[in-house]
Amino acid sequence: MDSKEKFTIKSEIYDIYRPNYSEQFIDFIIENHSLDRQDRIADVGAGTGILTNQLLKIGSEIFAVEPNCEMRKIAENKFFNDKEIYIVNGSAEKTTLENNSIDLVVVAQAFHWFDVDGFKNEFHRISRNNKAILVWNVKKESQPYLIELENVNRKYCESFKGFSGGANKGKIACFFDHKYNEKVFVNNIKVNKDGFLNGVLTGSYTPNKNDEFYSEYVEKVEGIFHKYCVNNELTIKNDTIAFYN
Repeated sequence: MDSKEKFTIKSEIYDIYRPNYSEQFIDFIIENHSLDRQDRIADVGAGTGILTNQLLKIGSEIFAVEPNCEMRKIAENKFFNDKEIYIVNGSAEKTTLENNSIDLVVVAQAFHWFDVDGFKNEFHRISRNNKAILVWNVKKESQPYLIELENVNRKYCESFKGFSGGANKGKIACFFDHKYNEKVFVNNIKVNKDGFLNGVLTGSYTPNKNDEFYSEYVEKVEGIFHKYCVNNELTIKNDTIAFYN
């Protein structure tokens, strides 16, 4: 399956159950990039607009670039009345944005799907000052529930590779020509059973309802929640990790 289509049938639960990024991360952008209403941000691989919505706090124009039709439709409906947000049918390698038109490029939880060289070329074409931030939400390792969930995923999810969120430092270093900074923001999340299960099911590697072992997988995931929850709530220790130049 084309990477651009992996989330087509997951777009609705993705929009509802994928977590926000740390508000401290948004404040960091404001404090370190001196953006105002005259500036333009490109949110590349914007999905349904989870980060796009948080970027509204900055006050700049935002171009949310997303190739997946279903995810883009959700973003279009969500931001219908936000005149400073433009939803763009484009990809990381071909954004359709104008040359030298963007003051900051941000990529949230999507860089690992890109062709690095293609995106790097496109980034230099659209950027005015070659400023970029790549960001992921990443679960902290060694959480007891996470160890059990990893075992379940390795049994039922053929393409599961771990809980890094896709952050590959080799590819990140290549994009930034080996000159970049890294900053971590605590972003712990509390979820009920519905939030936990559906959050897990937003993963690109997890089964869909029409898959053979879907019901069995759901039963295993719900069992993990019940084992580790306190008062029907589970705290997920999570970080928002940003790489920037």
